[in-house]
Amino acid sequence: GVDALPDVPEAGRSCGVVGSLMAIREIDMIEDEDLLTGCKRCDQRSRVMDKFIEFLEEELEDEDEEDDSKCQVESGVDYETKKALYAMEGIVSAKMCRMKCEQINDCGAWTWGKTRDVWGLTNMCFLKELEKGDKPKKHTNKKVVSGLPCRKPKKHKHHKDDDPSEKMMKTFDLSHSGSEARRSEQTLGQLFGWALMLPGSYEEGLLRWQYQHGANIFGCDAYAVYSNHSIRIAGDFTTSVVNTSLYCQKGGEFGTALNTDIFMRVWKKVILDGIFEKYQWTLKADPDTVMVVTRLRSVLEVYRETDEGVYLNNCRMGLHGPLEVFSRNAVRAWSEGSQKCFHHFYRLCAGPCLWGEDM
Repeated sequence: GVDALPDVPEAGRSCGVVGSLMAIREIDMIEDEDLLTGCKRCDQRSRVMDKFIEFLEEELEDEDEEDDSKCQVESGVDYETKKALYAMEGIVSAKMCRMKCEQINDCGAWTWGKTRDVWGLTNMCFLKELEKGDKPKKHTNKKVVSGLPCRKPKKHKHHKDDDPSEKMMKTFDLSHSGSEARRSEQTLGQLFGWALMLPGSYEEGLLRWQYQHGANIFGCDAYAVYSNHSIRIAGDFTTSVVNTSLYCQKGGEFGTALNTDIFMRVWKKVILDGIFEKYQWTLKADPDTVMVVTRLRSVLEVYRETDEGVYLNNCRMGLHGPLEVFSRNAVRAWSEGSQKCFHHFYRLCAGPCLWGEDM
C-alpha cells in the first residue's frame, strides 16, 4: 500500500487516493531510477499551473463570503471520521472542497490542504463520510481547513439522462466470453508486453530499433504492438489492428491527453486476443518508455497472484501510463468491472470525466 506522507491527514481522518471499484491489491512500484528512466514524473507541476492556481485562489476568495460565513469551517483543524470517501487533487480553495462535499450524498465532512508546496497535501480535498448523529473528532493541524457541508442537495428521482449513453457504455465494456481454460501458475509464462503505436510518427523507428535489440516490451516472453493500421515493424512482425482513431485533444482538469476512449478500445482488443491469459503478468508500455525488462522480472518475482488481482502502482497520486503492470487476475477484474467503474465515475463527475489514461 501507499505509506502515509508526513503532515498528510491519515486514514480515517483525511486519507485516500481516489480508488477504483475493483478490489485489486495495490503495491508501490520500487523507486529505481534505472528501472523507470524515461517514465513521466508524477510529482512535478509546471510554473504555468502554479500561476493558474494562484489566479483561481484570488478569484474565489472574494466570492460568496456571506454564504461561506453560514457554514461550519475551521482553519487549522483536521476532522476525523470513521470512513474516508475520496481524495481529490487540484481543488484550489476550501470553498471548492466544501462544494465537492455537498455534491455527494454520503459526504458529511471535508478537509482541504491550505499549506503551500507540500506534495500530497497542497490543494488536496479529502471528503469523508459522517454517520447520522456523529460528530467529527478534531485534531490540530495548521496546514489544513476542515468543515461540514452547508446543505445537502435535494435527492431527486433517478432520470435516464443521469446515465451515460448506450454507445458510451459499450465503449467501456471490456467483458468477453473467451473460452480460454484457467491455467495453473506452473504452466504460465512470466511476462506479456504490449504497446500502442501512432503510425507515421517517431514511435515506428523507436519500436523497430527495440525489436532488433530485444529491448523494452520485446524482452518479454510474448509481445504485441497495436495500431490502427497494419504496419510491418521488422521481418514478419506486424502491428495488430484496432479500429479507432488515435488522435485526441488535450484538456480537462490536469491538461492531459484525453485519450481514455482510445485506450479502452485498445484494451478491449488486448483482452479479446487473450494472450494475457497465458502469462502471469501483463506489461503495457509507451513506445518512448525506457526500461530494463530483466530488472522488472526480478521485481515481479517477489509478488504472488491473488484472487482479486495485483497491479504495481507507479505514482502515489494515481496510475500513470508510460509503464503499467498487471497480474492476470487484475486484467480479468479490469475486464469484468470496467463498465461498473466507468458508471461510478460518470455519476461522480456529473458526466464524462475529462481525464486521460494518466490518472
